[in-house]
Amino acid sequence: MILINAIFGGMMIAIASYIYLQVGGIVGAFLFSIGLLTILNMNFKLYTGAIGFMHLNPADMQNITTILVGNLIGVCLLLFFPHSTAIPLVATKLALPLGLVMIKAIVCGMFMYTAVSCFRNSAPYMVPLCVAGFILFGGEHCIADLCYFIASGSFCYEMFPFFIVALIGNSLGAILIDRTKVLWYYNKRKGELLWHYMKWTRLLITSFLRCRKLKSAGQLKSLNSF
Repeated sequence: MILINAIFGGMMIAIASYIYLQVGGIVGAFLFSIGLLTILNMNFKLYTGAIGFMHLNPADMQNITTILVGNLIGVCLLLFFPHSTAIPLVATKLALPLGLVMIKAIVCGMFMYTAVSCFRNSAPYMVPLCVAGFILFGGEHCIADLCYFIASGSFCYEMFPFFIVALIGNSLGAILIDRTKVLWYYNKRKGELLWHYMKWTRLLITSFLRCRKLKSAGQLKSLNSF
């Protein structure tokens, strides 16, 4: 079932990419979010939306690999819909240094994780904002970039390292946000526990000093007689 949902997820990104090629600009950037919104509402699977929530265990690693394979199968839908606008877009992307591609992909991964996290926390309006954000920033989305490569109808060996770097960057961006959030929550809880500990310690010390002061003043004399 994961593979089927992942194939549909790849198809939705392929359709969203084609819409962006058709429209372009700010409007196209916002319309691209149709793909992610459909994926989230229909419970389809997308690699860039799932990697940040995965953990280092065999089950999750198998699931994320299945999702990636399904997405790659799904984007092949664009083999039937070539688009001339994709040719200059792909040429511009492949001219970028791989180091810059990595940075752009990390930023895109952050946006994608934020979009999915906001949707899960009842803030779906953030999805189109995050999607438009990474597109207008120039972020590299590994699955969408593969769609553009296919839509261009031309293939070269430079596409493979570009895709791998974008894939790694998207993964790092999403994981970075997730782990930072977990670490912040842990430190926050740790700080709250420390604050309560200090509060009770201060109360005990204050009570002890007050008792000593009362005893030295002779106000506990009656109690000592018992």
